[in-house]
Amino acid sequence: MGLKQTQIDRSIIDRVKFTPNFTSRYLNSDYQFLPKKGFTNLLFNMFNHPNITIKLRSDATKELSINHDRIMYNNSLIPVFYSGSLDELFNYRFGPLPYRSLVFNKEYYEQRQVLPCSIISMPQDPRFNRKTEYKYFSPFIVHKEDSISVVVSEEPTQYDYKCQDSIPCYPIINEPDLNLYSKYLNEARQIKNLYLCGRLAEYKYYNMDAVIMHSLTIANSFLQKK
Repeated sequence: MGLKQTQIDRSIIDRVKFTPNFTSRYLNSDYQFLPKKGFTNLLFNMFNHPNITIKLRSDATKELSINHDRIMYNNSLIPVFYSGSLDELFNYRFGPLPYRSLVFNKEYYEQRQVLPCSIISMPQDPRFNRKTEYKYFSPFIVHKEDSISVVVSEEPTQYDYKCQDSIPCYPIINEPDLNLYSKYLNEARQIKNLYLCGRLAEYKYYNMDAVIMHSLTIANSFLQKK
């Protein structure tokens, strides 16, 4: 947002390639799929485990403390898998990393279908990135005969780390920002029980399939060390 194409890393531009055809799918991949009952059900099943406790409306960084080459959680020495912003973990020691934020605007319609397909990208629109009609991702859960639909418009905004309501969503990847991130990464690598995972912590523009695969790789690597 507010950057020229030459100021953005090529990996971001290459994420969603231009497809000269009439397919209604978002990505030009041979195999595309979602969890059978959606991501919400998948996450509920994952969290419904006796070894998992969920704590909401809390600032994890307030419960984490770094002591030389160890990170403590509530004064306990345990493995910490961190997926938040790395600059926030180190209290912005070298300055804030830039991210792009989003505002999700919901519109409710009393009709079966609003968009011609599930996602409409809007590269020429001065305000919105895209519009999404989520119910068509899961036709086996929400029948297409339903007379009500919701369309969500994604409005890009500048991330402000000082604003509590501003949420870091996407890393802005270019040479100056990667150099800044490398300073935080060097600090993180000195902490032996800290594991970084996800878009924010690793400052990478992961797609969903890639970040799931990478998370499983990190988990398997950790289990093999035990």
